[in-house]
Amino acid sequence: MKNFVTLFLVLLGLFTIVSCGDNDPAPGPPPTPMDLMGLFDIRLNNTQDANLLFEANQKVVYGSPTINEMFQHIGMRAIYIDQNGFIKFSTTENTTSGIEVRNYKCQYNATTGELYDGTYGSGTSETNLGTFVGTKHTPTSGTGLFKGYWKGKYGHNTLTPSTDFALLFEDDGKFTLAESNSFYNTTIYAKGSYTITGNTFVATYLYVGGSGSQFSMTGTLSSDNKRLNGTWGQDVNTSGSGTFYVDALNY
Repeated sequence: MKNFVTLFLVLLGLFTIVSCGDNDPAPGPPPTPMDLMGLFDIRLNNTQDANLLFEANQKVVYGSPTINEMFQHIGMRAIYIDQNGFIKFSTTENTTSGIEVRNYKCQYNATTGELYDGTYGSGTSETNLGTFVGTKHTPTSGTGLFKGYWKGKYGHNTLTPSTDFALLFEDDGKFTLAESNSFYNTTIYAKGSYTITGNTFVATYLYVGGSGSQFSMTGTLSSDNKRLNGTWGQDVNTSGSGTFYVDALNY
């Protein structure tokens, strides 16, 4: 009888442990890998600097040294594929020898945000021009908090912002605005420059597609540095025409 009681208590204890384990909350999801979406700084083996902007739905835009300076060339916008662990895309570029197809491929480390094993080539080759490396820009402090890819909405006058648009801040004060939720898809865009004072930026830009008009805007960073709220206006006026907000996509 004593042995039976002991066995019963042991089994009861095991049942209790198993039951408690079943009722414990399931472990949370693993950390989200660093999204490919956003602005990347890359360097080709010939010491030439360039930028890559990766967007949703496998879209990418290439610019050298900045996207702003080459954005009017539609051939700089491409659709990338992910094949056997490599990101691949092709651009059509104007070179000294004429129009040339260039092919790029690389791998992406979602933990560090680095592009590695990058090669590029012309014609049908992916390697005959050289190699490249790159890193996703992740804001840290100061003016670097503005650099990168932002998406949001703007509104006219006192209307609540409801029209999609995107902003791109690059080095050397280069500023590009897309009248769309994607730089790849936009047909109306503007190019200009921006300056920063504290946590506020001021940009002036001229439409290349569309009206050809000049506008200006100003925006202030939220406390978490991930949203810009601001106003826009005609010519050099940074207000008077409406309000906007955009969220950072380079985190």
